[in-house]
Amino acid sequence: MRIFSKPTGLGIVFTVALTLSATAADTQKAKTGRVSLNVRTINKDTAEVTLRRGTADRIVIVGGNTKFNRQSSTSATTTPSSIDEVNASNYMTCTGTWDGAKLAASQCTISSPRGR
Repeated sequence: MRIFSKPTGLGIVFTVALTLSATAADTQKAKTGRVSLNVRTINKDTAEVTLRRGTADRIVIVGGNTKFNRQSSTSATTTPSSIDEVNASNYMTCTGTWDGAKLAASQCTISSPRGR
């Protein structure tokens, strides 16, 4: 004795498979990442910092929840800092989650320029 016809059963299986696939995609959406490059520009209006190495640019989104630290050029210790201390001659390392091609930073460390 069948409860569902074959087309109805296949429809149910297909719907469940799509739901599970969408759930798996949502959990993988927030990929964590890190960038370490020289600061090119700072746009406080859009809360974005453009980092550059060679001809490649990376956009970092900074917000109220982004923690900034400044690293001394003579030691590995850091002190709390803010976006106000970032300028175009700095080297910056940021960690966070990828939002498309942009990194939404949760933490950034500012240090003296490298590789210029």
